[in-house]
Amino acid sequence: MAEAGDSEAMYALFMDVAERGADKVKPTKLEYADAKKWLLKAGELKNWRAAFVLELCYRSGCWELELNENKAKHYKSVYEKYRPNKNIQRSQ
Repeated sequence: MAEAGDSEAMYALFMDVAERGADKVKPTKLEYADAKKWLLKAGELKNWRAAFVLELCYRSGCWELELNENKAKHYKSVYEKYRPNKNIQRSQ
């Protein structure tokens, strides 16, 4: 489904590897790179979950993404626009 452009499936593939990264069985470099690819593609498709992660990563430097305030602001705006419950404010 991710190959067909489903951003939720892309995000799910990313999360599969991200969650395994916390376990004893670490992802391979290839799996890690693939997960990052899917995260970025989901973000480009305005997936709010991916946008949330990307904002944090561009702000703090995770998943080997370089710090980039402009990209962090962009993904924060995507998250705020597309998240399901806009009445709940996220702390700064």
